[in-house]
Amino acid sequence: MRATEISRQTAPPRPVDHSSIRRRAALRAIDTSPGIGLSFVLPIRLTEQRPSVETVKMSSKGQIVIPKAMRDSHHLQPGVELVIIEEGNSLRLVPAANVKRATIDEVGGILHRAGRAPMSDDDMRAALRAKAKANDDASKHA
Repeated sequence: MRATEISRQTAPPRPVDHSSIRRRAALRAIDTSPGIGLSFVLPIRLTEQRPSVETVKMSSKGQIVIPKAMRDSHHLQPGVELVIIEEGNSLRLVPAANVKRATIDEVGGILHRAGRAPMSDDDMRAALRAKAKANDDASKHA
């Protein structure tokens, strides 16, 4: 083989110019039908983030391993707390630090019943303690 043949075979492939591909796609989207004039149909976002997909198996204890590449890209360190959110027929894992916790004041009133005076925080704590004590006593005598 000659040196030129070897260099052609070992040369790395040229990078793809995605901007020219996008321009050609945009030009193909131009509608020049008679009587309509000139209109453009352009994509809203030229760069699209595709979701990363991995398949994992759940252990007999219900444990899964998040692939290293995903842990690294989301900066998940050992011991980080994750919140599992059920959405329809799927589950979503979110770092607990990213989930806003609701306070009693924010959700206050959702359990209020018409005709009953709302409970103060102290009354609510006392009622919860009394219920917990009753449950504890009942479990000791069962």
